[in-house]
Order: sequence, then structure tokens, then C-alpha cells
Amino acid sequence: MKSTKKPAQRRLVWRITPEAPMGEWVDPSLPPPPRKPVERDHTSGFMTSSMDLLGGADVDSSADTVPDHLFDELFPRQDLPPKKSAGGSS
Repeated sequence: MKSTKKPAQRRLVWRITPEAPMGEWVDPSLPPPPRKPVERDHTSGFMTSSMDLLGGADVDSSADTVPDHLFDELFPRQDLPPKKSAGGSS
């Protein structure tokens, strides 16, 4: 009785990488191709947002606020009629 062995087949796996975002078949026994460096914008994104959250919020407790009467003039309530000026004529 003769024993016939099948030749070893190449095993391929499906891999998604930045170079192939839709995926591709690769041989896991081969070394990966060299990657080109990725330039990143450090002014936005989750990393910057995470670092902002890590640092916390800056709270200013100074008394530099708008006086109440001026605030009411600038931002009148919508459900009340506007205030009449106190120095008006009769």
C-alpha cells in the first residue's frame, strides 16, 4: 500500500490593515511588509480630547460678572414684557 501525502497547502488569512482598509488575503508565515510612517494632525481628534479631559477644566471664580440690572437689559426674559426705564416722563 502506497501512502500518498498531499503537498502542504499555503494557509492564508484575511487581514485588515491601514494599507488595505477593505482587507486582503495574506500568508501569516511571511514577514509583514514595511510600513510607511503615518503623519497625524495633533490639533484634533480623540487623543487631544482625552488629554484635555485628563487635565480637567479651568474654573475662574473672580467677581468679574455683569451686574444684574445690565444682564436683564441685555437678555430680557421672553415670558415677561420688557422693563420700562425708571427716569421716564409722565
